[in-house]
Amino acid sequence: MDLTSLSHILHQQQKGLKIPDIVTVDDKEVQLGLDIKQNQFKAVHKATYVVTGGLKGFGLALLEWLAKSGARHLVVLARSEPNEEARVKLEALPSIARSVDVKVMKVDVTDKKAVEEALKWVRDTMPPIEGIFHCAVVYADKLIDQTTQDDWETVMLPKAVGAVILHDVTKKLHIRLKHFVLISSAVALFGNTGQVSYCAANSILIALGEARRQEGLPATVASLGVIKTVGFAERSGAVKRWERMGLQSIAPQDALEAIGCMMANQYPHFGITAAFDVQKYYNAHKSMILQLLQAHDTSFSRFTTLMPNYLVSESVSLSDNVLAVNKDSGLRTIQKELIDYICLQLGIDDPADVTVETSPVSLGLDSLLSANMSNEIADKFGVQVTSLELLSDKMTVRMISESIHNKMVNLAGSQGTATGSLNPVVQDGGNSWLHFSGKLQYPILTLVCFPASGGGPSLFHQWGEHFAKHNIEVVVATLPGWESRGNESPISSLEQIVEALGSHIMETLTNDKMAFYGHSMGALIAFEVAHWIHAKGSACPSHLFVGGWYAPSLPYPHPQELRVSPTLFDLSAGTQQLMVGAKAFSALPESVVNNPVQLRRLLPCLQAGITICKSYICKHKEPLPCNVVALGGKDDQFISPDLLDNWELVASDSPAPRPAFRKCIVQGGHFFITTSRQDVLNKLTSVLQEDNVIMQPSDKRRKGTATEVIDMGNEAVLSHGFQLS
Repeated sequence: MDLTSLSHILHQQQKGLKIPDIVTVDDKEVQLGLDIKQNQFKAVHKATYVVTGGLKGFGLALLEWLAKSGARHLVVLARSEPNEEARVKLEALPSIARSVDVKVMKVDVTDKKAVEEALKWVRDTMPPIEGIFHCAVVYADKLIDQTTQDDWETVMLPKAVGAVILHDVTKKLHIRLKHFVLISSAVALFGNTGQVSYCAANSILIALGEARRQEGLPATVASLGVIKTVGFAERSGAVKRWERMGLQSIAPQDALEAIGCMMANQYPHFGITAAFDVQKYYNAHKSMILQLLQAHDTSFSRFTTLMPNYLVSESVSLSDNVLAVNKDSGLRTIQKELIDYICLQLGIDDPADVTVETSPVSLGLDSLLSANMSNEIADKFGVQVTSLELLSDKMTVRMISESIHNKMVNLAGSQGTATGSLNPVVQDGGNSWLHFSGKLQYPILTLVCFPASGGGPSLFHQWGEHFAKHNIEVVVATLPGWESRGNESPISSLEQIVEALGSHIMETLTNDKMAFYGHSMGALIAFEVAHWIHAKGSACPSHLFVGGWYAPSLPYPHPQELRVSPTLFDLSAGTQQLMVGAKAFSALPESVVNNPVQLRRLLPCLQAGITICKSYICKHKEPLPCNVVALGGKDDQFISPDLLDNWELVASDSPAPRPAFRKCIVQGGHFFITTSRQDVLNKLTSVLQEDNVIMQPSDKRRKGTATEVIDMGNEAVLSHGFQLS
């Protein structure tokens, strides 16, 4: 594109006309016609400027910039009192510009009534409000499947909801603004692993800015890159991490001059960052980028413009190279790749500082980085090492490399024969069927957990730590093809699964005192394994906890889901086709349906599960000699709470001080086990205390008669009559 055409497009944008979102220019340097230095914003002396979140980082820098730009009346809305750094900088403002009047008002920007009262007071007692700058921000970085409602609201409320409240209140009070500036982030433009809430909140700011423009109201949205020297990114070390990944940081003064330029020229939205090294960014996010660009039906994405074709075309799996040489050479290749990746992600300059005996966890690998590393391994070597495995402090680079190599060899040996088979021969793999969440020497009880179809140990994250306090050992069943054994084919024979698991439990677990928890189809497996063990003459579990699954005496509650088209399980199908087809399963959360990579991994497990459900008939005539506790999600669209009632029929009817069957409803949908994890753990603990399996604290003892249904919602009341704290 020549510069004349670009100039015409920029002039169109200044007039507010619709233009393409992305402009590609071959020239390395382009004169845009807007000089940041020359078009700097000039504040009006006899006007008031309001800043939210102005007591930290970039907000403080913004206050100084406004004062230097001529502002004489500044109001800061903040939830807390100024800290020492903020006090020093606020007291120094008069030395920057004479007669600067700064008022700090303790206001929560998420409280609409408080914001309205504050702005009304400013409107009535100070010069006219000409500009509002919304800088409020809170971080709670987590992966999407680890993000709780509290995490989501912690980030979303101050940034997104706060912005909407400012919009509504200024309209209601008829405050005629000239500037309404929303400080957004560049992650709203290209995303960032582990910042789902932050990306969403910043995207809402962009949408709000557009909505205001359509109403004829002023709005400037600044999607800033990584800011150095001040703010959260600098304090947390994120500046260095982003720079290692190819995105250079910008000084706050440069960002502010850009904002001033865009305000003066009435630009609605812009993103600004420093130098962008495409090669480095690609190397750091290769798995994500390749999954996107190599999908069968790739939709529009900024990555298609950012990533040169040669980067994608030159990227090939290392599997063939590793398998083409002897084991030692293959292991050295894997080790080098892992060490290089660890150095890149953790900012280690010299690869010699990381040996094959080093544990990535000891270097600072956390849950976010482990998920990225798991994806990188899957992309490069075609096998899966779960983030849970990588987070073990006992896993060294050597051990991870050997695990990868073994899985690659096993996968290569099975291709062409077992691939696609739903009934492979079950191999005796030691305790590969059982995952111990930390072994206890003399546990009073072993809690065996059976995950939902395709799941594994990560579904019971934090269970081991919780129950270890009560000297209870947690063991998770791991099945072929499921989470931690993804290189194998799933089994579609329930009898085969039950026999294998039952045998391993009897052979491996020396503790006669056991309890089972099964979630979703794991509940059915737990139920059948309990019967199998009991029939073999071993002690039946004292408790069978079942979550999110219908009673075995009932038919499958959604028969239409058993009649899905076989084409759904064709992994060569396009991504969009798979995602649309997966919506037929009411048990699948949206986070899975909308994640093509995870969906492709789960489809073989779903296919095996459908085969099991189609043929299942409960043949047991006698109840289990144990307590049965059924848990359900209040908003579960797959298993409604009433479908749990018939679990009472499988519980022992022998005389006991408490009912053998109990039912508990918690907040959440089908996977309430993750969204209401602590409620579930507390309930299981409470039941075991009531039944004298574990010691009940004397100061919490209550007398009373247990009821059959316990609602653990916002007004949760235990059967004893006291509220859950």
